[in-house]
Amino acid sequence: MWLLVLTTVLPSLIVFLCGCRPIFPPVRPSVRHTSNHPSTGAPLAEVRFRARYRYGTEKSVFIACEGMYSGQFVYCGEKAQIAVGNVLPLHKIPEGTVISNIEHRPGDRGVLTRGSGTYSIIVTHNEDTGRTQIRLPSGMKKTLSNKCRAMIGLIAGGGRLDKPLLKACLLYTSPSPRDRG
Repeated sequence: MWLLVLTTVLPSLIVFLCGCRPIFPPVRPSVRHTSNHPSTGAPLAEVRFRARYRYGTEKSVFIACEGMYSGQFVYCGEKAQIAVGNVLPLHKIPEGTVISNIEHRPGDRGVLTRGSGTYSIIVTHNEDTGRTQIRLPSGMKKTLSNKCRAMIGLIAGGGRLDKPLLKACLLYTSPSPRDRG
């Protein structure tokens, strides 16, 4: 009886106690689909991760990087490889790498370089002080903690403002009709 209760509540505990194969296979984090959201210029990617404390999956929405596709496996953490879409701490990323969606302070979930088509570049690492210097899209250099995380690659959706103006007057006037009634 107690074994049945444990299998429904804590399946990983049963695997640990019995030494048998896991009942449920682990879920690899993958991109389910990408979508355009009306409030953002960049497309969004829905990523499913394995739930930490219970069986199932957790949904996270990332800003999509250029080159991400549905079905791609995306890894987050120190052991992740250098590949487009993966999220790593800054001290694990080599100098000269193109990054985006960067944390300003460790744990604040990415606040720098989030606009469509933007990216930053890692300039230097200072191992003694635990700081990393990056070059922002404006050209300004910023020094951040090595523990801050960043996504590899540039944000998708660049070039959406490259549409030419059809008439010069549209630059100064609104294209809405003047007669409203």
